[in-house]
Amino acid sequence: MTEHPSQDTFTDIPDADDLAQPRERHDGWSPDRQVVFLEALARTGNVRAAARYAGLSRESAYKLRRRPDARAFARAWDAAIIHARDVFQDELMDKGLNGWREVVWHQGEEVGTRERWSAPLFLAALSRLDKMADGIDLAGKPARAAAEKFDDLLEGIGKGEDCVELVEEIDGAGRKAGS
Repeated sequence: MTEHPSQDTFTDIPDADDLAQPRERHDGWSPDRQVVFLEALARTGNVRAAARYAGLSRESAYKLRRRPDARAFARAWDAAIIHARDVFQDELMDKGLNGWREVVWHQGEEVGTRERWSAPLFLAALSRLDKMADGIDLAGKPARAAAEKFDDLLEGIGKGEDCVELVEEIDGAGRKAGS
């Protein structure tokens, strides 16, 4: 039995009751589960957590991403990372500027809290996210072109479509942007 993380692990993800029931595929990656994964990835930036939320493994997510017939999924994945960057940027800026509370323990008992800051850590994380956002995906196309069509990709993937025309449009925009 696959253990699913609690809804509290993520922010702003719909309740399971609000999601359509996934159609079964031999690999488990129904269109509905792909959408759940991609939405969670856009909110968390964490492939392992998003896959677990969708009830599947991180490894199977990467395997699906590499499939030639899953180009729309791969482009939506790139777009989700761009969207996650925005969430992280806000969080990193807040913690970088304001710090965070850390519990202080002494001999197994909580004795208080203290404020912590680590600007270099957050600047390094933000720099990495910037590089991912400005970088290119595995197929050599800028991920930002896919980010602009993220909702359209999710809609098509959710319907079980291969989104060929949309992927071609994204790839074409990526080629122009990469020139």
